[in-house]
Amino acid sequence: MWLGALVKLVAAAVCPVRRFICIPCINCGCVSKGRCVASQNQGRQPAEFSHANTIARDKYLNMAQTTALAVPRLTFQKVGVSVVQLVHIAKCAGTHLTRQLNTVVANSAARLVSWESCMVFFEPSTLMLTMLRSPRSHVLSQFDHLRGLAQSPSWFFSRMLSPSFPLSTNRKADFSTWLQHFHRSQRIADADCSRVWDRHWLNFSRQPCWYEPPFDCVAPLDFNGYNPHNMQARHLLCTHRPAFAGHHVFADTGLEPDAAAAVSAMRRLDWVGLVELFSESLCVFRARWTGVVPADCQCSQQGQGPLAKSAKGNPHHGSGDRHGPGDELLSDPMHVAMIDAMTTVDVILYRAAATRLLESIRRLEKASGVTIACPSRLSAFREATAYIFNDSTALK
Repeated sequence: MWLGALVKLVAAAVCPVRRFICIPCINCGCVSKGRCVASQNQGRQPAEFSHANTIARDKYLNMAQTTALAVPRLTFQKVGVSVVQLVHIAKCAGTHLTRQLNTVVANSAARLVSWESCMVFFEPSTLMLTMLRSPRSHVLSQFDHLRGLAQSPSWFFSRMLSPSFPLSTNRKADFSTWLQHFHRSQRIADADCSRVWDRHWLNFSRQPCWYEPPFDCVAPLDFNGYNPHNMQARHLLCTHRPAFAGHHVFADTGLEPDAAAAVSAMRRLDWVGLVELFSESLCVFRARWTGVVPADCQCSQQGQGPLAKSAKGNPHHGSGDRHGPGDELLSDPMHVAMIDAMTTVDVILYRAAATRLLESIRRLEKASGVTIACPSRLSAFREATAYIFNDSTALK
């Protein structure tokens, strides 16, 4: 009941978006002129729920107890894939997700590849995945990651960050300065910079520096860090080959990429998770990968399975459970206003991805008879993402 009601509310929020956007909805075709209209695909099952044979049902099944009910009809459409590719969008818990996914696919014939590269360069015949994040939380995480770099001069990538990045003992003041830089300066890399970027592949045999090509031409624009303007949507649409191109804004996407194209790209992926529903997202992948619902995916047993431990090790990466709406920096109306102005397309993208994930969970719960999304988790999700669905009371 909880999840069904939430799916309907999110779907309702997805449908009445901008008039020039055409976004697929649940039980309808797409949005045209602010309303859902039928399409030639109406009535078809989404590709992510196609009836296909179970893949990689091998030694992984012995890693954890599983429920008695298999759900092979909800497995992935692509059968027998040898490569699983993660379109790793920076600061969307990709490092932690990679560890978890490696655990899932380790005992199969497939291998996992994770790159912070533009989606266009991933092979579509493989199983393609990504993780998205609430835009406000995502922007704050970008800043904190860069701040951590500036405070860790011994780390390999620390010299990539321009010394002009705002850094003092006052985190809040530095965050304000960083946001204002992008809010006031709406410049993007010019054609010359784009050519330099494409010519110089990263050479990790030595420590990369912000004042050397190709970083020297983007450093004045974004400190050679992250440009927070719709970074998630840009990553799905950018066309520059070298790694980390999605961190910067080039002419191929601009500051505000096409929202309909971004949503379409997201829907071409085989699996899309959300940081705010990380465990539930991973459970959907595990069930569709193996054809069974692992026991530790049940609401009553979450946090007790082999994938329950948080990421440890690299202090610059984690599971993405920080930087939520309770962070003091996201309580400042000025900060929120600047972030929202820079992430209008990311909000549309996230809204569509949330609809897709919640429907995936609902279908999986219905097919297996197992409750995956705990009411308390859904309540926290509604609170953290209420701003995304336009009406702050819509998901309460």
